Amino acid sequence: MARSVRLTGDFAKLNKWIKRIDNTPKVLAVIADNLAEESLDLIKDGFRTETDPYGVKWPKLKFRKGKILQDTARMRNSFHRKRVSKRGFVVGPGVTYAQFHQFGTSRGIPARRMVPEGSRLPPKWKRRFVDTAREVLEAHYVKG
Repeated sequence: MARSVRLTGDFAKLNKWIKRIDNTPKVLAVIADNLAEESLDLIKDGFRTETDPYGVKWPKLKFRKGKILQDTARMRNSFHRKRVSKRGFVVGPGVTYAQFHQFGTSRGIPARRMVPEGSRLPPKWKRRFVDTAREVLEAHYVKG
């Protein structure tokens, strides 16, 4: 003999949470998109201040005067979103020669990092990412 259980009450809050959980992949995609945009802003900040993501000044120019890595601004302006999804994002340059400036070469081009390397996120980037993710989560889960 099958038994049934009858639940009574106001399930509006439960339904609200179910909708929020169902919306999670979309929220993750929004977070990734916002973090990609923050990354592009932080890269532009690095060009403006001529510093790497960790706050270290880029090596000075040897053969010309002017802004470092910005003779034509082509490389600076080429950074863009390469991929954004609920699983994360990738940003990068649209010019192949950026790698020689990022890592340096054995032929005398010094490394002038434009993006973080490895798994250590710079403190400034970490703060911006946490703030951005918090804003998106609050907009979708706390207020919504």
